[in-house]
Amino acid sequence: MKEQIVSILEQVTKLLQKVEDTLKTNGINIPVENIPLKPEEKIKIPKGYIRKANDFRDEYNLLWIIGSEDVAANLAYALQTTDLFNYFINRFDIGLSVGKIFYKLAIINAFSVIEGIIYSFVDNMHEQCKDFEGNICRLNAKCSFYFKRANKYKFSELLDMLRKRQIITFSEDEKELVLSIKNLRDNIHIWDVRENEFQSDLYNLKNYNTVIKILHYFKKEFPKNVKLFLDNKKKTCKLEYW
Repeated sequence: MKEQIVSILEQVTKLLQKVEDTLKTNGINIPVENIPLKPEEKIKIPKGYIRKANDFRDEYNLLWIIGSEDVAANLAYALQTTDLFNYFINRFDIGLSVGKIFYKLAIINAFSVIEGIIYSFVDNMHEQCKDFEGNICRLNAKCSFYFKRANKYKFSELLDMLRKRQIITFSEDEKELVLSIKNLRDNIHIWDVRENEFQSDLYNLKNYNTVIKILHYFKKEFPKNVKLFLDNKKKTCKLEYW
């Protein structure tokens, strides 16, 4: 099968190159110039490769965990974009410095989903510690189920807090790995990066695969841990609506 796929991809490569050669032959200065094409005239991403947003909502239990339809939708769209990055990484040999930056963008997008799930979950839990009038439960100081708003914590503090409550079950080494990937994600601001990203060896397939594995954890294990946490909370919570 692989030989057949490689042969087809070689034909696709030649056809794509023929498009650009034809444009140049006709005096089009690509990529500065281009011919106008309607959406239906452009190359199509193969149907079925990028999953539907609702698939991600269901697979990650987004609405239940987060409690906000808008945030769940935004995370689902970002997860769709991970499929798009996945497509190009597995079908195109991008190479050169631009290939490293492409991996950077893929890592940033995937880790932004992880951050979004964590922060949004904590905010959802905070809201559940309010009564019907919007007041924080007066027992919060001694309650192990109480969460402040997510913006009150540093990311590393969130990880430690969720690990302490068994909502995230990372080992210390796994936590440090997550934090190392977060450092890559934090390089989103080009003006604040203190290294030559074109020469960096941090934006690569290995680190991309690492962040995807972390993302899968939040699909497979995180919802189960959240359920256990909430089941225990219901047994002891004094708020009226429980």
